[in-house]
Amino acid sequence: MWLLLQSLMWWTVRAEDLTFVPLNKEFLDRLRNETYYNRYATPTQYDEYVREHGAGIPTNVSLSMFIEGMSSFSAQTMDYHLDMYFQQEWHDHRLAHNNSSPILVKDKKVFGEMWHPDVYFANAKSASFQR
Repeated sequence: MWLLLQSLMWWTVRAEDLTFVPLNKEFLDRLRNETYYNRYATPTQYDEYVREHGAGIPTNVSLSMFIEGMSSFSAQTMDYHLDMYFQQEWHDHRLAHNNSSPILVKDKKVFGEMWHPDVYFANAKSASFQR
């Protein structure tokens, strides 16, 4: 187990270490064009993709998590507090751009306008999102 944790820690890539393309007007216009972009359809469900590749193809999503700290343990209620960084990555060809670097979306409003995986933590009593 320790070796696995060491391996995972060695391969961890932090968002600060990568180069990202900033959000620009062209990206936001494409995202907000309802005739072109449907935020309720996965990247592999929209019409053009289905015509080219066929229906029923899953959208691959990569998830990574970095635990910053654990605290406030309660043996009586079986509660604890967990701070972590959570990152999701997927390719959405509808939002393709000419840059070689990925786009990092940190704005909750913009994130809410686009399709994103419905990730949840089973048995979580509460959770919150911070930028």
